[in-house]
Parts: sequence; C-alpha cells; structure tokens
Amino acid sequence: MSFLGDTIEYMFDRSAMVRDQGQLSLVEVATLINTLESVAVRLAVERTADGSRVLRMEVTGPVEVGDFDATTWDYGAFVFLSFVTAGDAVCAWINDHSVGINDLSAALAVGEQASWERLPSRADRDRPALPWPQVLQARFSPAGGMTQQPTSRPRLLVAPGAPTFPSYEVASEAFFHGLHSLSSPQAYGDALSIRILDRRARLTRLLFSSIGVDVHTDGSDVAGCRVELTSGTDHHEATVGAEGVAHLALPGGRPDEWWVVLSRGTDWLDYRYNTLYGRGPTPDVEIVADAVEPADELAALMSGGEGLTTEFKRQLPDNRDSRRKVARTVAAFANGIGGVILFGVDRDEFTLVGVDGQFPALRDQLNTFVTELLIPRPDVDIQPYQVEDKLVIGLHVKQGENLLYGIEPADPHYYIRRSGSTVPARPEDVASLIASRSLSTSASPWQGLPGLFQ
Repeated sequence: MSFLGDTIEYMFDRSAMVRDQGQLSLVEVATLINTLESVAVRLAVERTADGSRVLRMEVTGPVEVGDFDATTWDYGAFVFLSFVTAGDAVCAWINDHSVGINDLSAALAVGEQASWERLPSRADRDRPALPWPQVLQARFSPAGGMTQQPTSRPRLLVAPGAPTFPSYEVASEAFFHGLHSLSSPQAYGDALSIRILDRRARLTRLLFSSIGVDVHTDGSDVAGCRVELTSGTDHHEATVGAEGVAHLALPGGRPDEWWVVLSRGTDWLDYRYNTLYGRGPTPDVEIVADAVEPADELAALMSGGEGLTTEFKRQLPDNRDSRRKVARTVAAFANGIGGVILFGVDRDEFTLVGVDGQFPALRDQLNTFVTELLIPRPDVDIQPYQVEDKLVIGLHVKQGENLLYGIEPADPHYYIRRSGSTVPARPEDVASLIASRSLSTSASPWQGLPGLFQ
C-alpha cells in the first residue's frame, strides 16, 4: 500500500485490506484523494435559475499524462466536463461541498458514508473497464439517499462540437460509460464515484498454448511478483522476471477452467479467470495455434517430473509383466484426470535416453497391448518426440468417459494415481469414482464393471 503514502496505511489496517471491502466516510475519501498528485475528473452539472449543482462526479487517480482527454459538452442546461487536476483541489471541493472550475461553480451534495471494494484490472463491472487494478472503489449516493434526477427536460441536447442526445440520461451514459443508446436508461444512482488505481503491477497479456502460458505484466514494482495458475485439477506458479514475464508449463494441457493470480507476499495485485458458466476472460487473454516444436512440448511435459499426470519409462514394455505395469498406469490415468507416459526418459537421471526402433511399429505395439489388456479401452493418443538423435514416445491417456477402467478383461483389477504412483483402487476409491461419474452418465452405475464385486 506504500504507493499511496502513509495515509492509506493509517486509515486501512491490514485486516480490512484482506477483506477487500469495507465502509468509509466522505472525509476519509477526501483525505485519500489529497495524497494523489493528479487525478482525472468527470462531471455532469445542471444549471438552473437557482444555481448549478453536480449531478454526477467521478474521480480516478493517480493518473499520468495521456491517461484521460479533456472534454467539454455544453448544452446550456447541462454541461459535461472531463479534465485532470491536482488531488488537493478535489479534496477541497469535497470538504466544501462545492465544485469550482474557471467560471463554473456547482453545489456537491452527497451522502456521508459509502461502501468500498478492491477490483482487478479490466473489471467487467466497470464501464469502460479500467486497465489498472483498483485498490479502492467507492460510490456515494446523493445526499438523502435519493436518485439524483435532473430538474429540466430539454427535448434534445444539442450543442456545437458535441454529440446530440435525446435526454440527459442518454448523454450521461455516453459520457461516463461510453454507451450510446437511443432510449433513456434508468437514472444512475451514484452522485460521486472514487476510483484509486494500483499501479504497482498488473496483468497485461496471457498467451496460452497447448503446453503452457506466458504471463505478461507491467507496473512500477512487478519484478519478483508471484504468478499462480489454478485449475480444477492442478496448480502451477512462477516468479515474474526482470522483463515482466513469467512462464507456466501446463503438462496436462490447457484447462477449460482456470484462475491466474498476480501477488506479492500476502497482497493480491491482479487476477483473471475463465469458467464454463458464461464468465470468460478479458480480451488480453489469447490462445495461440498449437504449432509447438516437439522439443518444447516434451520439455513442458517433463518440467514437473513424475506426478499425478506424468510417468517416465526408459523403454517400451517388452514382456507381459512390464506390459501389465504400463497398463495399470494407463487405467489409473483414465480413472483420474488423464496423463501421459513418456517412453525414452530415465526417471532417476531425468534425462532423455530415447527408445530403440521406428515410431510406426512402436505405435502399433502400444496400441495392441492397450486394446488387449484394458477394459474398456480408454481413449489414447500416441505421439513421437524426436529430439536430436533420440526418439521419445508419449502415450497420452484422456480422462475416461466410462465409470471405471481396469486391466485383464477375464479378471479385472482397477487402479488409481496417488501422487506419482499407480496403486490398486480400494473399495472406497471405487465407490467414490462410481459416485462421481454416475452423475454425468445415463448408464447404470454398475454397467461395464465385470468382476468388480466377485
């Protein structure tokens, strides 16, 4: 919080910031704004016979040159203004309950208390979305808690050098939110909005491939920040380098649902997320074509070592016992979230040793024993990775759509992954798998499980 000086540290203790929301007074907001060297202001003012009054006011800071353009739409009865000024000037307006700019003086009547919250950059509730996170956003209602309604109703708002609108409400939506409509929206309830930006660090670009994501950031204090990606099945993290980029390998492939968080210590700085329920990422999230070099893909698959979704083998299985061991892992991957077995990698030395033979013949060999030993046959994809003179083969196993996968059709046995090992499925493991998968299938819970309870 030091980027805003000691004032915020004095007003907000750490427990309040952990909640990322709270209550504050108009006096406290004025004190915060007073610490900012420059802020952007947007105003909607109504002129009446009894004087002028502020209908809406929005203050955003700290800002830099070029962040906001100065604009004036003067329709006589209403005037819309945007400009950059010093924070102490705005503090004085709030304390005096009056805004004074050049020859314009307007009464500012807002409530004394408001809720505040902390928001990431490009928050979808902001219109337009701000490119920086907000360490504080507060919205004050008009004095008395009523919606601020204009008293005059011109037929059209027309002025030289300004767009024409059918009403104040439509003009206000265009000026403050960039939304142009031919119908009058519902009157906006906030008289004063305060948005304090956090320029320490932000996410600027997330570039996903099939095997990883490059996270681009910038800000005044971004090097050394932590980046985390959490999905429904995995968690990865990395540190932002001096150039503001962190790379996260995704050995299990690009997840459908994910959450990327940028943080330092106990303080989150920015985040993005993607869900399956219509809530998607911002335009700075990109997915690139999956034209990945084999060496890069193999490096990503090996980066985390053996684990829940990865296993290494020096050579392909060459006898029944070794085939059964590989089949157990294939079944365990299918019973879990999928995974890959890499043949031609030394699990102890963590080095490439390659396999002997030609890929087409070796692929057919793997396909044959997967078909013969597993019940039902899981969906697999067998890929070659040629790195210099060494051939590594990846047996990619997709998460199964059936209730359970086992080996030895005549006398089925079932397996699961536990950390980096394949272990026999216990009765409670089997029950858990059946319960979780029967929710998403129309098949009988016991269909396709021969010998399980014999």
